[in-house]
Amino acid sequence: MSANGDFTANGTTPVVTHIVNAQADATALTASALNHSLGQDNIAVAIPAGSLADPTRLVLDELSAPTYALPSGKQYAGRAFRLDGYQNNQRLTNFTLGETISITLSYREDALGEASAETLGLYAWDGTQWSNAGLSCSKESGQTRLVCTAATPRLTQFALLADTPTVEEPANQLFLPIVQRDGSAASSPTVQITAIGITGESYSVSFQTTGFTAQMPGQHVHFFFNTVPTSGAGIPGSGPWWIHATPSPYTAIKTSDRPTGATQLCVLIANADHSVQPGTGNCYPLPG
Repeated sequence: MSANGDFTANGTTPVVTHIVNAQADATALTASALNHSLGQDNIAVAIPAGSLADPTRLVLDELSAPTYALPSGKQYAGRAFRLDGYQNNQRLTNFTLGETISITLSYREDALGEASAETLGLYAWDGTQWSNAGLSCSKESGQTRLVCTAATPRLTQFALLADTPTVEEPANQLFLPIVQRDGSAASSPTVQITAIGITGESYSVSFQTTGFTAQMPGQHVHFFFNTVPTSGAGIPGSGPWWIHATPSPYTAIKTSDRPTGATQLCVLIANADHSVQPGTGNCYPLPG
């Protein structure tokens, strides 16, 4: 790994460059810190001495959105990141730090939508589900910032989540067709995968949206393999699916995520509560 965050190796194994947002070398006797800032957004992770037995390079990657389905009743609050560790240029798997670490991160009020900042919490992916076990956060008075502690955490993906507001539907509703200025009926929103390539270890998925702009919170898109039924591509289904709310292309799905029997990658429009809208997307053949 080079000083600017590039990973390199010697030999005949293909080399994949991985640009990280922050990195720090840690040993059993030294504390380390990971800090990343971009505009109003910042994350600071403090790892005390004694968290690791062997020399380890710790890295932080900021994510545009969580890559795993969110738990029922929770919505994404605009911040997600991943902590990883490397020893001898090899990424550690299922690795747990030996001490409690602190995580300070900012949030943006416009990412909350109608959700309350008082319900914000940091969650970690434990390999099967999102969990806040061992995680505790407090909101700094007068600041859009949380100070959290994580007791002996896994090196994994983290996401800032808030309670999804309860919306009461009016007793009587009348739905009228949307009419454009030229008098024609407006087309229904759709999303279409237009191409899939491979870049490094990940798929590069080009797609096009029509009639809506993907955003969080709000309407966004769910990607999923064709081994998952449409009913399973969003809440209350079991997935797996990948959430996306920024422009094309999407590159968070690794080729190693492809399950046995999958021949296509699919996409659908998803609502703010992560339920999907059947018939709003398509499936596209996977390369290789």
